[in-house]
Amino acid sequence: MNIGESLPRNAQHFPDKHAIVDAHRTVTYRELHERTNRLANYLLAQGIAKGDLVGLSVGSRAEHFEALFALAQIGAVAVPFDFNWSAQECEAMLGFFAPKAFFLETRKETDALTKLAREHVQRNNLLVINSSSSAHAEPVEASLFESVIIQSDPGDPGVEVQGLDPFLLMITSGTTGFPKACSIDHETYSLRCMNYGMTKGMSRDERALMALPVHFNAGRGLVMSILYLGGTIYIHEKFDAERFLQTVEHEKITYTMLVPTLCERLLRHERLNRYQTSSLRYLGITGGHLSKELARETRQRLGADLFEAYASTDCGQITTIGGNDWDTHGDTVGKPIW
Repeated sequence: MNIGESLPRNAQHFPDKHAIVDAHRTVTYRELHERTNRLANYLLAQGIAKGDLVGLSVGSRAEHFEALFALAQIGAVAVPFDFNWSAQECEAMLGFFAPKAFFLETRKETDALTKLAREHVQRNNLLVINSSSSAHAEPVEASLFESVIIQSDPGDPGVEVQGLDPFLLMITSGTTGFPKACSIDHETYSLRCMNYGMTKGMSRDERALMALPVHFNAGRGLVMSILYLGGTIYIHEKFDAERFLQTVEHEKITYTMLVPTLCERLLRHERLNRYQTSSLRYLGITGGHLSKELARETRQRLGADLFEAYASTDCGQITTIGGNDWDTHGDTVGKPIW
């Protein structure tokens, strides 16, 4: 069992279905599978092999997940870099992990990392996605992401990847403030994706919205789970209450995820009652605990079942609080999924 197996399956079953919709483009499952294969084959041609570490600093857009699935196809291990790290932290991470390749979106937040990556990674192995905010940035000696995809072979990479092979190194400060890397293998990550379906009754019919940063594990995990199940994911670069509500109504969103502070912002939005949110069935809460009062108001006004999730990074497992736990116990009770 490996996370990459889901793409050819979904591409075969519903090739023309929308997989990812972001501010830049819409990608079908057929396109996602083909683009991922092309990217994987390019990496193989550059000498990237099973078990090699590859840096990833790409924002909330389709390319983030094309890169992840490409690495999964060849058994390379993704090492996500946080946009908020200082130049010193980025340099320390590059020196410690010594990635053989790097996916990098050139944007204001990655200026320091871009300069450092050029020093640590060979030109052909530095794959750059240019963002709109990088139009006036200094040119980067690297391979352009889109050019690589266009020129590469769309066939199956043919690398055997096992369930216990590592898939992702998740960097976290946990509760101690001291950064550490949590390794998660293909089988565990695949089971986490399946749990989204089993615990919430989700399926390939889901239309999900992600407005949290995907370089954090909670956001990345939701998107990967929707793609694993065969649903459609809408990705916003950042949270904007008006745009969020417009998307929920227009696209008939069934699942989304927020942190408590954004829940409060959404509930206080002056035009909330003008939007139809009845399509929402599930609202995931991460990054903090909803008070009993806020949970009740959120359920009443948005009409969605609430699920709080904890420890998605630090221990590779999830504890969820969902359904009627608020009502039954007056507060929350944790339920381990697995």
